[in-house]
Amino acid sequence: MQGNPYILIAIAAVMFLVLFGITTITQMFNLNRIKDKTVGDGQHGTARWAT
Repeated sequence: MQGNPYILIAIAAVMFLVLFGITTITQMFNLNRIKDKTVGDGQHGTARWAT
């Protein structure tokens, strides 16, 4: 039983395109761009009562 090599090439190309699409989408929707504040800004409250 001889297989068709074009089917294997087509499957490999589709897998490559899917992986390329996933990596492109994950870089476009990066969660690091959501925060505008610096890390720890207001994390432990403020010491306004102490003054």
